[in-house]
Amino acid sequence: MLKAINVWKVLFLIFSIFVATTAFCHSGNKDGSTKLISSLGPGSLQRINALLANTDIVRLNFSHDSHVEHVRTFFRVQSWSLFNNKPIAVMADLQGPKIRLGNFANKEVHIHKGDVFTLSTDTSITGDRSRVSVDYPFLVSDVIHGDVLVIGDNLVNLKVLQADDGEIVCEVLNDAVVGSRKGINKVGGGISAPAFTEKDKADLTMALSMGVDYVAVSFVKSAQDILAVKKQINQLQSSAKVVAKIETREAIDNLESIIEAADLVMVARGDLGIEMGIAKVPFLQKKIIQVAKSLGKKVIVATQMMSSMMTNPTPTRAEVSDIANAVYDGADMIMFSEETAVGKYPALVVQIAREIIRSAEGSAEDLAGLLHLNAR
Repeated sequence: MLKAINVWKVLFLIFSIFVATTAFCHSGNKDGSTKLISSLGPGSLQRINALLANTDIVRLNFSHDSHVEHVRTFFRVQSWSLFNNKPIAVMADLQGPKIRLGNFANKEVHIHKGDVFTLSTDTSITGDRSRVSVDYPFLVSDVIHGDVLVIGDNLVNLKVLQADDGEIVCEVLNDAVVGSRKGINKVGGGISAPAFTEKDKADLTMALSMGVDYVAVSFVKSAQDILAVKKQINQLQSSAKVVAKIETREAIDNLESIIEAADLVMVARGDLGIEMGIAKVPFLQKKIIQVAKSLGKKVIVATQMMSSMMTNPTPTRAEVSDIANAVYDGADMIMFSEETAVGKYPALVVQIAREIIRSAEGSAEDLAGLLHLNAR
């Protein structure tokens, strides 16, 4: 793998010298309009040309794929950008301390409300209907009786009954099908894992060697998490900007200092909704945007912007309203995750989103007038 990475580095160095003769910027549009970020994955790489036509920034998710695959994707995006004379920035999204299940014997299991289900720190076991391993050994000490753990994006809720001797015994609170390698969150936060992991450090070094424009830091808890990443960026003499992903209770508690330390901020609504409760997400989105704007920082709104388009060629009316309202709230960028990474219609997602954004921006002045009348 190391040899393969070095080959890609040499190729990229040659490519970079050629690219340096053209004028590139950190974002696709120069008109100040809301930008679109597309996550790349199996669903988009086969149709990347149509996707990039309406994309300003691509996201490389370092929770998945190897370094060699990320280098290949980066090179492909930059080649398209040069050939089409359309600047495309690149964001490396670090995994952070994402806690995941181990593997099930048959890739997934059906569990039912009332079942007893055990999470074990013994990573050698193969999961079944009664237990599965977790890859974070200190989770046992981070939970107590009565805590609720969420697997996946609110896929299944587990109530902790007992936690000791390397096992967390839980009661299943709803019927669900649970697959291998799903993520785990604790409702209310309180996971002790550091935001900037050893894996993140290695991934960051590789991403900066490619020349990414942005680095997103996951599960930020304090300004120190951002400063640690910036220190490594400075040491490697990169100009990459740091994005603070707001998705933990601790981040909300330390919101202002985190945003001050970061270059940009992301409203990461998925994990934020799990830790804080989904009913609070709309208010928190507005609060994060307002604080960021007051500090002169740009904001990305992310997660389930058009999730129905993973399988359908048109968004729901609620999703259209969601994107428009993010624009009205003052979002500078909208980010797509699964919709463009693994969905069936990645290019159509960004095309429709662009139309929604144009409509919202065109009516923003009229909306401001209506709000002013209502406030009188």
